[in-house]
Parts: sequence; C-alpha cells; structure tokens
Amino acid sequence: MFVLLTVRKVTVMLAWVVIFLACTVLTTEEKLAERHRKNVTKLFPQQHINNNEIESAEMMVSTNESRSAGSTEALWVTHNETDIEDGDNNTEARTSRKTSWRPAVYYHIALIIVIVGLAGNTLTILVMLQPSMKRVPTNMLFLFLACLDILTLVFYPLKEYLAFMTQIQFDGLTQWLCRTLTILSRTSSTSSNNLLAVISVERCIAVCKPFVFKQWFTRQRNIILTLITVAVSFALNSPALFTTGDVYRMRGTRTVLITHCGKKPEFSFHFTYIDPFLRAATQGYIPFAILLVTSILTAYKIVQSKQFRLKSAGGSVTNRSSSRTAMLLGISMMYFVTLMPIAVFYQVQRSDITIDPTVLQVLRTTVRLLNFCNNAFNFAVYCMTSSNFREQLRKVFGCKRRNTTVIQTVSSSASTKETD
Repeated sequence: MFVLLTVRKVTVMLAWVVIFLACTVLTTEEKLAERHRKNVTKLFPQQHINNNEIESAEMMVSTNESRSAGSTEALWVTHNETDIEDGDNNTEARTSRKTSWRPAVYYHIALIIVIVGLAGNTLTILVMLQPSMKRVPTNMLFLFLACLDILTLVFYPLKEYLAFMTQIQFDGLTQWLCRTLTILSRTSSTSSNNLLAVISVERCIAVCKPFVFKQWFTRQRNIILTLITVAVSFALNSPALFTTGDVYRMRGTRTVLITHCGKKPEFSFHFTYIDPFLRAATQGYIPFAILLVTSILTAYKIVQSKQFRLKSAGGSVTNRSSSRTAMLLGISMMYFVTLMPIAVFYQVQRSDITIDPTVLQVLRTTVRLLNFCNNAFNFAVYCMTSSNFREQLRKVFGCKRRNTTVIQTVSSSASTKETD
C-alpha cells in the first residue's frame, strides 16, 4: 500500500508538470508567432509582399535559426554557415540573434526548471550532509546524484538559456571550448542516469539480500562505485574530444571555416552508426532496463515482506529504513515518466508518420523540457516519500518538530486529574 501511494503521488505531480508545460507552450503560441512574423517583415522590408513570399521568408529564417541555435533534441550544436564566413572570427559574426518564437518559449520555461532544480538539489546535498544521514551508505549515492543533476542542469538548459539571452553560443567560440563543454555535458547526463541504475541495484540487494548488502556496500565502497560510474561515462563519451571541432567547407577555390563546434566529416561513420547507438544504450536503454527490473523486484519483495510481518506480528510493523527504498522507487517512477515521452517522440519522428510542423514543434519542446524535469524534481519526490528526509530538512532550516506524544500525555493526565 505504501508503494502504491508513493507511485500515485509521483504520477500526479508529473501529470501536473506535463499539463503546465503543454499549456504554457500552447497559450504563448499566437503572441510569439506574431512577433516572429514582425521579425521576418523587418528582414524583408518590401512594401508589397504576398503570403507565399512571407512563408518562404519564414522558412528561410527558421532554417537559419535552427542551424545556428542548434536543435533541442541533439547534444551537438550546429551553427549557421553564415555565422563564420571567410574566416571571420569576430564576436558579432558568431552571435546571431534567435528570433523564432519556439526557442523563446523553450528557454524561458527551461529557466524555471533550472531554478527549481538548482534549489532542490542544493537542499538535497545539505540534507545528505547532515551527520545522521552521512552515516548511511546509500545516502552518499543520493548525494552524488544531486551533484550530477546540478551539473546536467548547468551544462544543458542553463547554458542554452544564457546563450539565448546573451546572443553568444559559448561552445562555438573556440574548438577546445566546444569539446570541453560537450564532454562535460554528456558525461554529467550519462553519469546521472547510470548512477540512478546503480542506486536501484543497491536498493534491490538491500531489500532482497540484506546480509549480503551490509558486507558489499559501505560508505567508502559507494564513493568508489560513484567514481567508477563517472569514469566509465567519461570514457564512453570521450570520442567527442576528437570527433567535434572546426569544420571547413570549400567555397570555390577557398576553404571557409563553417563552425568551431561541428561534426567532422571524416567521422561520418561514427556519427551515423556508432554515436546514436552508444548514446541510446548508455543514456536510455541500459539504465531503463536495469531500473525496470530492479524496481519490480524491490516492490514485490517489499509487499511480500510486509505481508509476512503482518501475519507473524499480528499487526502493522513500521520499517524506518524502507524510506530510502521509497525514495528510489519515487525517482525511478519519475525517470520512466520523463524518459518514455522523448524516446517515443524520436521513434515517431524517424518513422514515416506525417505530423503538422506546429504540433511537432510543440511536442519536441514539451518532451525536451519534461526530460529536464528528471534532473530537477527529485527533491520533491524525496520530500513526499521519506519522513526521515523531511525531518532532516527541518534541521537544516533550524526548525524543531513538535513532540506530539508529550503533548498527548500531558493532556491525558490533566483530564484524568479533572475527573478525579
């Protein structure tokens, strides 16, 4: 019953998040689309222009923007060919203003998610650093998970929002800055997903084999396990150090620098066959499969154990240590809900199904933002599923919990005296 209530709370919260993101995107469509048309009119200030010319102009602007700003579903930034022309490396040439209404909606909602995520993960770190929490080996994994979520939010939505507001594509300034930001962003995201899978395996062993768990998982070993997870994630994403960088193209007899942060043509086989499979496996399929199997086993074992205790003890038995397992099941549920829409969307996008471009853009924006929620809302799940976490959070803010048992004892004794 406790597991079902936890899943229900997380599902309701995520449903409201999806509704909020979709409604925000849809309600701002008309207003920002009109602003987009005004920008097109400024770029093409003819006195008499028909609808076909406007549509072609909008298509041209949207194409240039998508190429200069980078698509939201890709981890690689592809800049407009006209941003760096004839070897011109000045800042003004590299920083084209994005006028499309779609990135504006995407970035402003992403900023809200970033603020909520940074605040929540920071509070999670403070709670996990409490003396009573640090002694528990599993809490060290939750601590590092919060740190990786902060890095993911900084290197993805926050970086993109700052690039939109400052008109500067930071990863397109130099080749090595592009490689550094790419490897850091991909490593943090991959490490976060893989560490969540590690926590799921750890909790499954703790529930199914408690004696083996105490021997295998200690505080020091969990720290080493986290470092190994980050190192493996870095090694899997290390090809970005030499497959991305300066991209040139022949313009007649001249060699023109297209971008500082592009996919090198000589590694086309890697980008076509190896990179998509590697990213899908390490950031999606493998963590998803591990979380699914271990979560089912953990939930089944918890229900079975509680039924056995109720029969043997003849009443309800509380298990304080199960709060950490509830925390895991909560964030696992969030991972499933936030990952599945973006995975289904990309499969549909690659298929032959025809979708209206406006609907496609709204779906792309919504699933991308929903994916960021996986790194931002774990704090809310911890608060809903763990009473111990809420108690430690009160200590962080210096709040003391009322001792209800003492109050009840005093009131009962007072009423007894009155009857006497």
